[in-house]
Amino acid sequence: MYQPLLSPKKQKERKKKLIARSVLFSLCAIMCCSFAVWVFTVPDFQIKKIAVSGNKVLASEDIKSVVQKDISGKYLFLFPLANVLLYPKEKIQNDIFSAFHRANSVEISLENDDTLLVSLTERDPAALWCGLEKDADETNGCFYMDKTGYLFDVSPTFSGDAYFKFYGKGLLGKGDPIGHNFISYDLFREVSDLRNMLEKYGKKMIEIFLGDDSRAELITESGCMIIFSTDQEFEPLMANMEVVFSSSDWGKKIHGSDKCAELEYIDFRFGNKIYYKQKTSSPTPIVFATTTALIGQIPFSQVIR
Repeated sequence: MYQPLLSPKKQKERKKKLIARSVLFSLCAIMCCSFAVWVFTVPDFQIKKIAVSGNKVLASEDIKSVVQKDISGKYLFLFPLANVLLYPKEKIQNDIFSAFHRANSVEISLENDDTLLVSLTERDPAALWCGLEKDADETNGCFYMDKTGYLFDVSPTFSGDAYFKFYGKGLLGKGDPIGHNFISYDLFREVSDLRNMLEKYGKKMIEIFLGDDSRAELITESGCMIIFSTDQEFEPLMANMEVVFSSSDWGKKIHGSDKCAELEYIDFRFGNKIYYKQKTSSPTPIVFATTTALIGQIPFSQVIR
């Protein structure tokens, strides 16, 4: 479509209008940006306090220090991170978890419009991990383990058996074990169930060694070693242990009220054949009926050979 050429005068007027519009647009943009910066820097919209709740061992000041670092500075060199609308909630949570492995859960919220509240729970010690070998020198200390098998802190030196102890490599790699699982939650729960069941028969467990070949060695307070495999199904394993330790008919040549304490070991790794070895003799098998149901029906004295 043909458009007539504008005269020099009209071209000049059009250019002035374009320049005026550009200047006006730029001024509006600057004003809007300045207003936004002003709004986000208004003292009423700033975080003035940091509060911590739920911590028992972790120091509040240490947690506040992590939070303060995260809300210092500005987005794009303009907008303060301490603004109640801009504070980096997810980063604060992640940094607390990274700095404090004892932290189990972390919730971040605003309180009274100007206070950042950090509500957390801490992991409870359920056991200790004390190194790769049972006879290792423990002067370097053990590590707290929670009920999921997670190692979260160095423990002090305890006298006696304040906590059940684990030994072995487990799931750990090289380097600092804190912040990693020694064993899985399922295995921790199964070992706990075994311990609780055995204590019903006077067998207080104080430690366990988990070898690389799935061999597990439970040690009782009296010194008895109970061997099993972590690859076994735990329900029949526990059933076999209950049959043995609930009866007085097995090992008639073994003296003492706690027969297990007189043994070098008792081995439950071979299904319905359970071997025990006296400290001065060769291994002797206890042979069970082939099913758990039959074990419950046949007197124990008839099951042993």
